Amino acid sequence: MCNKGSNPCEACDAGDSESRGHCVHCNSTGEAPCDFCAGTGWVGNDVIPHELQIPVWRHRLKTTHKLLEKYAKTYTKATLDDLAGRPSNDKQRQAAILETGRLAAKLHALGKSCAITDHTQAEHLTSAEAKVRACLKILS
Repeated sequence: MCNKGSNPCEACDAGDSESRGHCVHCNSTGEAPCDFCAGTGWVGNDVIPHELQIPVWRHRLKTTHKLLEKYAKTYTKATLDDLAGRPSNDKQRQAAILETGRLAAKLHALGKSCAITDHTQAEHLTSAEAKVRACLKILS
C-alpha cells in the first residue's frame, strides 16, 4: 500500500517543487508518511500470525538497531548541516529526510511493540527516536 513507508503527499502538488517548498506534511519532499504503516514500511500485527508476532518484532528491533548505527555514522552533524543548507528540492536532502522520518517511525513503533520487555529498552528507544526527530528537524 506504500513505498517503504511513504506515499505521494496529498497536501501539496508533488509534481511542482515550488508549490511544495514549505509543506509541513511531507517536509517538502513530495512524499508523506503512509497512514497504513505509520511510516515504517512494515505490515501490522493483524497480518502477522499471533504466534510469530514476538519473533517478528524482535527481528525488527535487531535490524532497526543496525539501521540506527549506520544512520549515526552516515549523518554526522556536519553532514546534516550541509544537507540542511541545500535547496528543498535537492535530491540528497529529500532522501535524507525520508530516511530519517522512516527511522523515527520505526523507533516509535518498536517502543510500543511486544518486543520490548523492560523499561530500560523502552527508554532507549524513546531517547533514540527523540534524537532522530531532532535530526529530522535540522534537515527540514
